[in-house]
Amino acid sequence: MKILIILYFFLYNQYPVNDHTELTVDIFPDIDGWQRSETIRTYNADNLWDIINGAADLYLQYDFQELQIAEYINNENTSIIVEIYRHRNNACTFGIYSQERPEKGNFIPVGSQGYKEESILNFYVKDCYIKIRSHDEQEKTRNAISNIAKYLSGNIDKNPAFPEQAGYFPEQGKLKNSEQYINKNFMGLGFLNSAFVAKYSFDNNNFTLFIITKETPEECGDMLQEYLKFAKYEDTEPTQKQYIISDPYNGKITAKWKNNILWGVSDLEDDQLITEYMQLFETELKNKKAIE
Repeated sequence: MKILIILYFFLYNQYPVNDHTELTVDIFPDIDGWQRSETIRTYNADNLWDIINGAADLYLQYDFQELQIAEYINNENTSIIVEIYRHRNNACTFGIYSQERPEKGNFIPVGSQGYKEESILNFYVKDCYIKIRSHDEQEKTRNAISNIAKYLSGNIDKNPAFPEQAGYFPEQGKLKNSEQYINKNFMGLGFLNSAFVAKYSFDNNNFTLFIITKETPEECGDMLQEYLKFAKYEDTEPTQKQYIISDPYNGKITAKWKNNILWGVSDLEDDQLITEYMQLFETELKNKKAIE
């Protein structure tokens, strides 16, 4: 029993289980000229398929916790649907949001980030991914959607932010809004998880930088050791240094381990450019005090 308690504490220490948004009927605001539905539809991990069958598996990969849906109707019988998806923490919420957001979109300053298309407004704040939509495109409907979004954002977190790791990437060549969080099965490998990635284009090369942060150096080393064994690397006893790994599924991977962080580059063959970006990345990590 002691082992189970210690393991539970270790897994959730970084993101306290009590630090989550309480989704109750009171979280949905009152909007002048609109009547909010008395019934709030609620879904959890067991019945999410009932509402988003095709996408449920992806949401569950990002530790989905619960969904609440409210409807607003005005005197013209115009409807606005508000969906609040709560995930385990900020990183997972950013992860599902980053999977669905367009790289080029009409981004707006609501929550940590949001975007809108006609009468659709999606954004994420703290542990909540919020989608607001209507079939009506009248200005008063769009204004109501914006007011709902602003209220929810301010009520959930007055100082919203991206996960810290999303800001670790060097800016040179980074494609705007390409940052993503891969919660599980990074590069299709079950032992690689909790990875932040960003896409780059530089000197006619398209490639990806990634970073994985673990709780301890030992956990990071264990993960790297599994990777080295999988790739049949000559020396599978990892040390804190840079590796060039011939991944049978993903090709050439350059990665460096230091302390509790593994970072690197994929989809790039140019050795000179690899060296340049690994140095840029390490400098950025030092400047952000992620490593010494």
